[in-house]
Amino acid sequence: MHVVEGSGPASSLIRLGREAAEQFQGTKPGQILTGKIVGKDPQGYVISFRGKSFLLRTIRSFQEGQEVRAELVEQHGAFHLRPILPGPGNTPSASDAGPSIDQHVNTALAQLGLEATPENAAAARELILAGLPLSRGLLESLSFLLSGKVPLDTQLVQLTELLRNLMPRLGDPSLSDPLKEIITILQNALRTPEEADLAARLRSFLADSGIFAEGKIRMALESGTDADARQQIVTDLKFALLRLRSLIDAGSKALRHAAGARMFRQLELALANALKLVRGQQAQNLILAEMNQLLFHVPFLRDWGFDRVRIQLLHEEETAKGKSPRPPAVLVEMSATNLGPLRVVLRLYREKIYCHFTAEQEGAANLIRAESSELREHLETLSLNVGGITCRVGKCDPATTVPSLQTVDVKV
Repeated sequence: MHVVEGSGPASSLIRLGREAAEQFQGTKPGQILTGKIVGKDPQGYVISFRGKSFLLRTIRSFQEGQEVRAELVEQHGAFHLRPILPGPGNTPSASDAGPSIDQHVNTALAQLGLEATPENAAAARELILAGLPLSRGLLESLSFLLSGKVPLDTQLVQLTELLRNLMPRLGDPSLSDPLKEIITILQNALRTPEEADLAARLRSFLADSGIFAEGKIRMALESGTDADARQQIVTDLKFALLRLRSLIDAGSKALRHAAGARMFRQLELALANALKLVRGQQAQNLILAEMNQLLFHVPFLRDWGFDRVRIQLLHEEETAKGKSPRPPAVLVEMSATNLGPLRVVLRLYREKIYCHFTAEQEGAANLIRAESSELREHLETLSLNVGGITCRVGKCDPATTVPSLQTVDVKV
């Protein structure tokens, strides 16, 4: 029996063995299939798809005989099922081997009056599969993030410079002081750390990246006058952008007069784009969070020659019965100027850290292998017990869509 984890609206992919895959011959990838709950298990529910049984481990409640849908997915020549668990609102209904997910995507985009661009389609697809409401604002934010055309750090630099140029023109201290605070927060988000300070700086960036804004606000409200909780809100990137939005709305006439119509439009556009990118990252993590994954985009490392840097945190609390839990991992994807695309998976296993590099260029792989001893020494100076460092040559294109909900499988 195949086992699939899933406590939320979207579960991980179920890889089909050869015998199971034969049951789906004649069905094209992308089509949505319908199965049925045929029993309850102490660990979850048993679903039958075309005579094959799958164990779904989930906190959701199902009734025997209830229909459950899944998308047939093909990856690297292998077939998988991606169950689509019931979510709020607009998850499409489909009969066995019914309309493909692409047809549902096109219908949703048409209903929202949005163009069927690759970014819009990718965003709509992931929101539909996750059972999340397809609001225009949420879809546009996720699509804007996936486009990769306007990095967050570019927007923050532009926004900071516009505010700097605006400050001398403002005579109202009630506006000037909050703007000064926001400029400081934006600069801190972009500040390049010293090498010795990288770990602490990275932790600070992840905490203040904006994706935890609502959670921080809730904690501050529950704690009353707790100074630490309120300070965490003030330094949060999304909260700072929302404060700026409020300041602009409240003092729009004074700001427009001081800045001039052109600069004021530039300021509003830069702010709108920054908020879209942060909200898009939140939407992406809303999809991934149910699979114990979080994704961050790291802007400040671009100053060191890296581009499109993404950090993904992976953690599995449960596994199939009889198997040991997979250790937590950090997946880092980036593109370096002279080395090309790189990917590294870091796993902590039995108090040892394992580093597994993938490089697309043979020369880059050879360089990493040659420097592995120095990397080991550097990690050990940070009081880390290194279990192994490996590097292979392979494809590691930066994802242009929400990443697969599978975890990275690294043998240690």
